[in-house]
Amino acid sequence: EQLPETIARLGFDGVEATVRPRGQVLPERAEDHLPKLVEALKQHGLEVTIMTTSVSRADQPADEKLLRLAASLGIKRYRMGYYTYDLNQPVKPQLQALRPVVRELAAMNREIGIQGLYQNHAGARYVGATVWDFQSLIDQIPPSEIGFAFDIRHAVAEAGLAWPVLQNVAEPHLG
Repeated sequence: EQLPETIARLGFDGVEATVRPRGQVLPERAEDHLPKLVEALKQHGLEVTIMTTSVSRADQPADEKLLRLAASLGIKRYRMGYYTYDLNQPVKPQLQALRPVVRELAAMNREIGIQGLYQNHAGARYVGATVWDFQSLIDQIPPSEIGFAFDIRHAVAEAGLAWPVLQNVAEPHLG
């Protein structure tokens, strides 16, 4: 009950709710706890502006259930889980294998009415660290289904002074 009062007093519009393992709301308890959080926020004129999750596939029934619950509560977007590379294997086939996974997730998002956002994260093993690779996966997907949660700090860590190039690549899909 204190969270919304404090957030409102600080002048924010809402919160980024972590609904993932070790998050503010545990996924297995979301059905009970997420509606309570949303209601407590509403009483102070606040909302869940984005829900941070570990969702990265459409073939996980618990993840689909979570996204349906979130959409029913008026949550419009969620931050996706990360995709990673196995650096002992060629990268291109790994990206090709991810393409249908991402497309299926986008289709599920469209059907549910929620937007998935993928945050670029610095580091050699993260898909999307260079932005180009993840952009190639979502190029034909509308940003309303899957977009970028562009993180300037990670872009600077990855590209140094060239970070504006990464932002430029991500910009058509910013969420």
